[in-house]
Amino acid sequence: MGLDVPDEPPTDYIINALLNIFYLAARSRRYVGGMGAVALPLTVKDISDVLFAHPVYLSRTVIDSVIFALDNLWLEQNRR
Repeated sequence: MGLDVPDEPPTDYIINALLNIFYLAARSRRYVGGMGAVALPLTVKDISDVLFAHPVYLSRTVIDSVIFALDNLWLEQNRR
């Protein structure tokens, strides 16, 4: 096709840890409704459950704020 494959974006421990926490917490996402199910936002408990099994060395304030921001973006994208 003549297209160059872009290089992967640079990542580090913090970015990888936060994305992994979001991915694992989102796997336990709850939904309400029948045929037109609506995704519920992640909760502090969802994040805590992930951190209990996979601890990371980051401030919980930072973790929560980033995960909730990612979750808000995900919810906006999937409600369209």
